[in-house]
Amino acid sequence: MPIKKKSNLGGLNNIYLSAFVVLVLSICIALYRHVPSPTDADDFLDEAAWSDDHVQKLHHEPSPQYCARLKDPLVCAHGGDTTVAPPNTIPAFQAAIAAGAGCLEVDVSMTKDKQLVVLHERDLAKLLKEPINEKVVAVFDDRRSRQTILPVVWRRLLNKPRNAPPPRIADLGWRQLQRLRWGTRQRIAQLSSVLSVAVQAGVAVTLDIKLAGRQPEEQEVQPMVRAVLAAMRQAGCGQACMVWAKTDAVALALKALDPGQRVGIVAFNATAEARGRGMGDISRLQGAGIDVVGAHYAMASVGAVAQAKAVGREFHVWTADTPAVMALALDAVPDAVVTSVPKRLLTAIEQRKNTCALHV
Repeated sequence: MPIKKKSNLGGLNNIYLSAFVVLVLSICIALYRHVPSPTDADDFLDEAAWSDDHVQKLHHEPSPQYCARLKDPLVCAHGGDTTVAPPNTIPAFQAAIAAGAGCLEVDVSMTKDKQLVVLHERDLAKLLKEPINEKVVAVFDDRRSRQTILPVVWRRLLNKPRNAPPPRIADLGWRQLQRLRWGTRQRIAQLSSVLSVAVQAGVAVTLDIKLAGRQPEEQEVQPMVRAVLAAMRQAGCGQACMVWAKTDAVALALKALDPGQRVGIVAFNATAEARGRGMGDISRLQGAGIDVVGAHYAMASVGAVAQAKAVGREFHVWTADTPAVMALALDAVPDAVVTSVPKRLLTAIEQRKNTCALHV
C-alpha cells in the first residue's frame, strides 16, 4: 500500500492567510490614522455646506444695511488660501494675494530657541501625522540626540514614554521644525519671510499671537511682544500690520512699548471660560488705545459693530468659511472679514454688489 506524502499546502495556506491578515490590518490602521477627526476636519471644504439655499442667501439676499455701506469689507485670508496650499505656508499666502485678498491673517508662535514661526498648534499636530514625517522625524530630545534623525519607532521607544504628550511648538527648536514638511515640499515659514511677502505685495497683515501657556504670563508675553515688534519694524510694515491675541496682556504690552502700533483685542463668548474672563466685552480696555475688535462670528451683528465704533474701534469678524457664516458676517457690516477661503468670500462680495445695484 503506497504511503501518502504529507502535503505542505496547509502550512503554506496558513502563511498566506497570516500575511493577508497582517496586510489588511496594516491598511486599516493607516487609514484610521490619516482620517481626520470631526474636530480636525475642514468643514468649509465640505461641499454639502454650500447648498443652493445657503448660497442664495449669501449672494442674493444681502441686508439693507449691507447694501447701504460705502465700501467693501477687507478680506483677510486666514492662513492664506487653504484650498490651494497648507495653512500658514508661503504658497497659501501667495495664492490669497493672487486671488485679491487685501489682508493676511497669520498665526505667530515662538520656538524653544526664541524664533518666530508662522504655525498654529493644530498645524503642528497635523504635520506630525503626515506620512513623510512619520517615516523620518527629528528626535525631540536635543541632549540625547544631538539633532540626529531616527525612525519614528525608535524615537518613541527610546526617547519618550508611551503616554508622553505630543510635542508643542515651544518644545522644538527652529532647526527641528525645518525638518517637518507638508506633503513632500512645503515647509514651515519664519515670520520674517511672510512679512516680506506681504510688504512686497502691499497687503495688510493681522498677526494672531499664540502663547504657549507653559509659564507665568508675564514671562511669556514680554519676550514674544518684543520679538514681534522687532520683526515688524525690520519688515517696515508700519500701520499695515496689526496684532491681536486671545490674551489682553499682549495688546497692553505692545501699546506700552509702541503706542502708535495698531493692536486689537479678541471678542469671544462661545465658551464658559471665555465668558468668565469677560472676553465677550467689546468695549473692554477703554483708554488703552485699542484699535480693533476681532470678534468671533457668533458675535457679529449691526449692534456689535455700532458698539465697537462708539469706542473708536474697527470691527473684524473671524472666521467665515461657510455661506451661512459669511452671510452673517457680511450683513453685520464689519470693516474686515477673516476667512480661510478668500476666493469664495470675494465672489460673494462681487455678487452682492450686483444684487444691491438692483435694489437701488
